[in-house]
Amino acid sequence: MATASQAPRTKQEQQQQQQRREQERRNTLRFIINEFNDYGHRTTVHGLGHMYQSTDTRRKLFWLCITLVSCGACAVHIYFIVANYMETPVNSVILQGRIRQEFPDVTFCNMYPISESVQYHAAKEIHGHISNRWKYFSGFIRAGNFSANDKVGRLKVARTFMQIFWASEDTRDLAHDDDLFIVQCSYKNRQCSNKQFKMVQNLRYWNCYTFAPKFDGGHEDRQVYSSNEDEGLSLILYTNSHLRNVHPKNGLTTIRDVYYDYEDEILNHLGDQSNFLERYLENYNLSLNQLLAGDKLEPDGMRVILHEKDTYPHMDMNSVIVGNGDFSNINFYMERKLSKNRPEHPCRVETSGTEDRMEYMAYYPGSNIRYPGPRPPPNFKKFKRARLDYIVDKSQALFWSACHCYTHIMPFQCFNTELCYHCRDGTDPAEIERTLRHIWCHDRVYEHRLKHKIFDYFRDSQNFQPCSVNNYNVKMGSSAWPSQRDIQFLINQYVLPAFQKETVGARSYNHILKNTSVAPIHDIISQESSGHGVNWTAAEFLVRKNFLKVAIHADSPTGTLHEEVESYSFAEALSEIGGIFGLYAGVSILSFFEFVELVYLMSTKPKEARPLRCQQHQLPGSLDRRRSPLRPSSSSMMHAAASIFLKEAAESGELAPDELDGCRHLLGLPAADAPAAAADAQEAATLA
Repeated sequence: MATASQAPRTKQEQQQQQQRREQERRNTLRFIINEFNDYGHRTTVHGLGHMYQSTDTRRKLFWLCITLVSCGACAVHIYFIVANYMETPVNSVILQGRIRQEFPDVTFCNMYPISESVQYHAAKEIHGHISNRWKYFSGFIRAGNFSANDKVGRLKVARTFMQIFWASEDTRDLAHDDDLFIVQCSYKNRQCSNKQFKMVQNLRYWNCYTFAPKFDGGHEDRQVYSSNEDEGLSLILYTNSHLRNVHPKNGLTTIRDVYYDYEDEILNHLGDQSNFLERYLENYNLSLNQLLAGDKLEPDGMRVILHEKDTYPHMDMNSVIVGNGDFSNINFYMERKLSKNRPEHPCRVETSGTEDRMEYMAYYPGSNIRYPGPRPPPNFKKFKRARLDYIVDKSQALFWSACHCYTHIMPFQCFNTELCYHCRDGTDPAEIERTLRHIWCHDRVYEHRLKHKIFDYFRDSQNFQPCSVNNYNVKMGSSAWPSQRDIQFLINQYVLPAFQKETVGARSYNHILKNTSVAPIHDIISQESSGHGVNWTAAEFLVRKNFLKVAIHADSPTGTLHEEVESYSFAEALSEIGGIFGLYAGVSILSFFEFVELVYLMSTKPKEARPLRCQQHQLPGSLDRRRSPLRPSSSSMMHAAASIFLKEAAESGELAPDELDGCRHLLGLPAADAPAAAADAQEAATLA
């Protein structure tokens, strides 16, 4: 029996619990509707206010449609604003004359890589060195089967041998020395010397020299204050391109003899062509510069490269060629580009760490295996990382992955023993075979892979350029120099003091020229002693073909700033969005906080969300707020009836004090106090 009577009681409790849950949901929904109703009456959003305050259904529908259309138009407008921002998140601002120009690093490369004075006066030592160390590359010629009858092809093969020679030897002695090629130097009316020039070697020009305005104590003076020539760099350079003892037409005669030689025809018939390089160099006085140039016809003079401070002078940078016998006036204009580091177009933010530095080999004194005694360590120099360095890294990685060696055509960060064209011993057949395999792989990668990938490397390098970079635009004008009346002053004032103590081989790096000591001044000037002193004679042709003057300065003290700025700043975006919301929906910042307040009230009034027990009582129709809401302005009888009801509920204990206040709020009555309660009681007694 107990079990039978317990089952209905449990079922009855379940029904009551379900009814209470349904009542709670209805009360919660009623509370939410009441809060939104209050929000609609007091909100500053004009559309919602008109809709809630309207008593006519048609007006409510009209303002509802207007509000929905306005919200839709607002959303479309904001969508187009965001789409426009995503398409062009930054704008380029060009500000002329906003920055002070900085003097760049300037690199000078002689168009004739090898000194003509060295070739002429040290020809016997050079040929002896090539014969002893390389046997005139006869082993390469036999092993590589370089026996084509095409003599133009032989010149290209000889140029390949010179590349092997450059990658394997210390070539600083054969190229131009800074002690000889700098005749006069001044920077901002201040004398400079070879201490401000640093050597940087490359395959095309061998010895290049970079000028940086660093003086005693490491102090730099790069700020440009004027566009005058005195505020820049002025140089008189000796190019060492033509000699007195070599007639200008000998080059043409040499090429003609190379192409038409009866002895070559005999050797071709016999099949032995392994010594053609020896005959070219010894019998026909073929210039090494001709072998290096190959089939290219380039002018004489200097290539001048202007590049940003501490960056590597890549040959692909903006440069000009200053011809011999000219006074060239080079004007530069600096443009500084400041980029934004964005995910779609990243740039590299510069830091002081080593990751922003590239360590290239400036020159290498050769392998210990070639020269007895201790050798100086390789000279690595650190350069500021630039966009072209990314291309160099990717290209070198391509050669290493394919051939396990690096190319000498580009700057490299390794010892020269890791170059594809490096040969440890030019007389060892096994070493020659190894070098030829590397050369074959190198040339195959260069012709068939690198040329197809270089465009991709250049495109991808845009993501690795610094966020701040200085570009230099160069303009040049030139005229014939020196004039006939200035030749005597040039030689007396500059040439004789600079050259009298300088001799070829005076500072030898690798002992190739250890027995050569000839002053190059004798190649262009003849001196005779007399009772009245020393007389000199110089041909105008030789002066014009061996000297040049160059002046490098800014065209104005200020430069141009190219800066990327955000399309919308925070203030602009706030104003734009606020204007759109205000135009279409009448929404302001106050409306936003009103909505925040609504959310706060709905989340922090759980008691009002629960069903009040006063709502479970059957109230008179006049007291039911759903049918006739009471206001503080209601009649005294309505106040009295409501007060009697609440008083009875409070005296019977059905309503707690906090619930009593909630019911007063629900019925639209003011909060109860002592005087009001007494008045309500008196009024209720009168009615009774």
